Amino acid sequence: MTGVDLTKEMLEKAGTRVLRHGWTNVDLLQEDASEFNFPIEADGIISTFMLSTMPEHEKIIEHAAQSLRPGGRLVILDVKEPLWPSWFFKISCRFFYQPYGTLYEHLRQKPWETMKRHFKSVTIREFYAGAVYMAAAEI
Repeated sequence: MTGVDLTKEMLEKAGTRVLRHGWTNVDLLQEDASEFNFPIEADGIISTFMLSTMPEHEKIIEHAAQSLRPGGRLVILDVKEPLWPSWFFKISCRFFYQPYGTLYEHLRQKPWETMKRHFKSVTIREFYAGAVYMAAAEI
């Protein structure tokens, strides 16, 4: 299993978790996900709360689709622009994302639409009044 993150801090947190659980099959790499070469014939790729911060989400999804084996799955858990009043949405984004430097404009992206172009089946579920989604796709 390989974990990829651009930030040293997140990799340190992941490393602590790996040590705490005694996992020996986990490699952690500090790389930009938009430039990362996924392992060929991977069984699955999971993205958690990352694509909403990256304008290159289409490139990442395309790379994932090319790397997965037949029957392989991509699962994305992330935040998106909900159907809330715009003023409340902007305040929420500033509060939750300011430490990460994310602008709320990125939350208007629709990665699940890109998934539909590269995968044969895509299912989407929303949580927290539409602010969080999980999209699962199979090659």
